[in-house]
Amino acid sequence: MPSSPFLAKKLALAMSHRSFPDGPAEILEAGPGTGALTTEIVKHLRPGDHLTLCEINSCFVRHLSNRLIEDEALAPWAHQITIHHGPVEELGAVSYYDHIVSGLPFNNFSPALVRHIFEAFMSAAKPSGTISFFEYIGIRKLKAPFLSDEERERLDEVEAILEEFMKRGERHMTLLNLPPAWACTMRTPMLAPVGAVA
Repeated sequence: MPSSPFLAKKLALAMSHRSFPDGPAEILEAGPGTGALTTEIVKHLRPGDHLTLCEINSCFVRHLSNRLIEDEALAPWAHQITIHHGPVEELGAVSYYDHIVSGLPFNNFSPALVRHIFEAFMSAAKPSGTISFFEYIGIRKLKAPFLSDEERERLDEVEAILEEFMKRGERHMTLLNLPPAWACTMRTPMLAPVGAVA
């Protein structure tokens, strides 16, 4: 199911906390799908900001391209939006994005891919940038009785990786989503001051 407007608002919240003297922002949305989160993200765009939509599914890419032309919510922002057709790991960006918002279904991925994607996020985000993603509440526990031992082990490993990265962040419960979800946001480490001793 597409993310609800309530979940989308919580995932885009970090962008609303910018102070007005801040310059233009670079924003990445990974896995926009049909654009449920994108519709909320553009509400926080300012002149000069740029949004990259990174989508691997060609059907969704066509749908998003059409929405940028025809949809009254997205079309006014089309000149500030670029669609990248491919996996987020291909972007190769280093310390480039102020905000990263992910709609990727991590529970469907292998543990190795989840780690690879989060490492790509950490590399692509600027120091003190934000990375937001969602997790369905209790979904792994609900699935557990119906899974093979191998599949249960995979989900446990995915959970451990997400917990590892979430040591830097916070969660907000969103019950008005199907299914209910955690909106998770973490901030990347700031650069050490010049002359600081490690």
